[in-house]
Amino acid sequence: MEFALWIAATFLALAMFAAAGRKLIYGKAELEESMPWAEDFSQRTIWVVGSLEILGGLGVFLPIVLAIFPVVSAIAAFCIVALQVGAAATHLRRREYSVIPVNIVLICIALFIGVGTLLF
Repeated sequence: MEFALWIAATFLALAMFAAAGRKLIYGKAELEESMPWAEDFSQRTIWVVGSLEILGGLGVFLPIVLAIFPVVSAIAAFCIVALQVGAAATHLRRREYSVIPVNIVLICIALFIGVGTLLF
């Protein structure tokens, strides 16, 4: 089980880093071309979301890999669940249905990590 949590945490962290990188590097105008939802939010809000994704990725990955304070990994995983629920709600509101399955997969992985870390 520990190995499965490690693999899931690695995947989720990489997904969070990839998503955050684009939000932190590109400006709002550039993001609107590939991420239409960005037009609804300010540049600062987009940066905050990107920063939260970086923190969530680090919070999920480092405690599991370093085997210290595993509860931090669970807390970070549940925070990622909240972040992805918000993202799915935004996509639902904007009728961007094709993106919602990605949010659901990330929610499931984060729940697996959060619950698995607390139980094992």
